[in-house]
Amino acid sequence: MRLKILLLIFFTDASLSVYASNQTETMDTSRVEVVYKYSVVDPKKDKSEEWVDLLQCGQHYSKSMCYNSFLIDSILNAPLSPTDGIEKTLQYLVNKYKGRTAYLLINEDASQYISSNSIAMTRYVYEEPEPEYAWEILDSTDTICGYECVKARCKFRGREWTVWYTEEIPLSRGPWKLRGLPGMILRADDSTGTQHWEAFAIREASNPITRQTSDAITTTRERYNRLEREYKNDPIGTLQRNGTISKIINAKGEPSKNRGNSLFYNPPELE
Repeated sequence: MRLKILLLIFFTDASLSVYASNQTETMDTSRVEVVYKYSVVDPKKDKSEEWVDLLQCGQHYSKSMCYNSFLIDSILNAPLSPTDGIEKTLQYLVNKYKGRTAYLLINEDASQYISSNSIAMTRYVYEEPEPEYAWEILDSTDTICGYECVKARCKFRGREWTVWYTEEIPLSRGPWKLRGLPGMILRADDSTGTQHWEAFAIREASNPITRQTSDAITTTRERYNRLEREYKNDPIGTLQRNGTISKIINAKGEPSKNRGNSLFYNPPELE
């Protein structure tokens, strides 16, 4: 029990630190925003989780992120009065709007992807050129959010995706890194049934599309994926190896050999 309490305190403080150090630069202004329900299943744990994701579409940039991160950024960027307690305010936000800290910023003019996420208390960022997509357009249609959609299929980085896109929104964009079709992707499923995005709200907007400017370690896509996998599979061992924590104490006040369980993990990108 004490081990669980210590881990809860650590991960809450880690999330608080990530948001407290958040500094942003406005890159563009969104014109269209799509809100998705994102569902993931971790087959090893036989558990599922759901989040709400936001896709911001501007003229020069697009950004995908957890909707909770968008809410927190919006509040943090608002001016606070001198009497506001910043630590208390941040703690309230972290507790109320729990979510993922990852975001994907796409430079539409340069076809450049900028991915950023935090592993424990360390934020990483990597860039990559827009990958090639070999979409196969299928003879099937559906209606999502009132838009007529066409079915398409593609193998991408270890998964086979089936998506539905609409040419009624003539933007070649979609959730996460899924895009490259002649219209907005409103639904996406992988062949294992463990990844699912589906739009439930589409709106005109005028919100800032931001990029974090606080310190982050520049890395590569391959190295980031490896570090995240190692951390999710052995969080305590990873934190001990990198010096973030020295040891875990059990209920008797003795060093514990129990590193705790692995974390929920099933990323959309497997390669």
